[in-house]
Amino acid sequence: MKILFLTDNFLPHFGGSRVYYYNLCKNLPQNSVYVFTNKIKGSDAFDVQQSFLIYRLPLDCFKCISKLLNEIWIIIVGLLAGGYLVCKHNINILHCGEILPMGIVGFILSKIFKIPYIIYTHSEDVGVLRSLKGERKLGVFILRNASKVISACKFGEDQLIKLGIPEDKIFRLTPGVEDFFLRKINYSDIEKFKEDKNLKGRKILLTVGRLIKRKNHISVIKSLPCILKEVPQVLYLVIGRGPEENYLKELTEKMGLASCVRFEGEVSKEELFKYYACCDVFVMVSKECKEGDVEGLGIVFLEANALGKPVVGPNTGGPAEYIAHNFNGMKVNPDSQEEICKALIRLLKEERLCKKLGDNGRRIVSLKFRWKDKADLVYKLSLSLVNA
Repeated sequence: MKILFLTDNFLPHFGGSRVYYYNLCKNLPQNSVYVFTNKIKGSDAFDVQQSFLIYRLPLDCFKCISKLLNEIWIIIVGLLAGGYLVCKHNINILHCGEILPMGIVGFILSKIFKIPYIIYTHSEDVGVLRSLKGERKLGVFILRNASKVISACKFGEDQLIKLGIPEDKIFRLTPGVEDFFLRKINYSDIEKFKEDKNLKGRKILLTVGRLIKRKNHISVIKSLPCILKEVPQVLYLVIGRGPEENYLKELTEKMGLASCVRFEGEVSKEELFKYYACCDVFVMVSKECKEGDVEGLGIVFLEANALGKPVVGPNTGGPAEYIAHNFNGMKVNPDSQEEICKALIRLLKEERLCKKLGDNGRRIVSLKFRWKDKADLVYKLSLSLVNA
């Protein structure tokens, strides 16, 4: 069986859904998957290192001019390239990483070549689709005509049902964690890393993710004055970039918190491992935005738990499904600085509790969230649809 994965972006582009797609493709059987995606900076060097073939063409040619024009371009290029690849590799099934516009490409190609297509959805995509008017009908049409719709969490599944997608069409596939993040920690390396990054003697809070409103970095920053009264050595490390970066930096300066907040930008996977290993608590209190943008399950919570770190997340959305309160982390109201402050102070001050929750998290991830197991489920699902 041969799978063609169509997505408008892919690693090395930063983002949770890109990590999700990459790890599925990486763990599928050898020579069973081909990817068509956007050509971006650094993609050539990335692609030659992979065990599966990646085909790329520029898909952002009109992004700066018009979103609609760029989506039309993606559909045209996707149809031409996708049709060629279906014929070249005798593709049996299409996997589409987005509802729109790649879902349109998948729908049309499935009709032309009489092969099934699957749509992958994430809570943020479905939430935004629900808030739109013009694109909503088209998106629902694409979803209803798919052979299966994959959701990364129950929260996203519930949103799909509210859109009118039949429950038996939805297949829940939670994210996994790379074995890379489950490997044994070399503590001498971590101590050297702490020294190099001037982290020794600090109690470290860590957030990893794009700097966008949904990630709600602002609530953690605004909680810091309260935390500093109880834990004066606290340091908040923020990894990632995004449109909110300048605003968050200005807010940090304005609040006089420059000495206890550091923006580290984007980092390599090896550095990310070390940042997770250095931190005392991972925190990301995501919230739903007005336009319907909402957090999915959140791979970063799994990665932090994989390294034995307790996680603090929101009591809504995808993360709330994964976090078991007082077992592998704590859930808080993302709009309540008081709740955020109390949870973080407790974990920073109670080392035994911190370790217990982190150890529990590592066990959960090791048992239930391995990418190889997730890829096996996707392959079996695809095979059943091809043979139906």
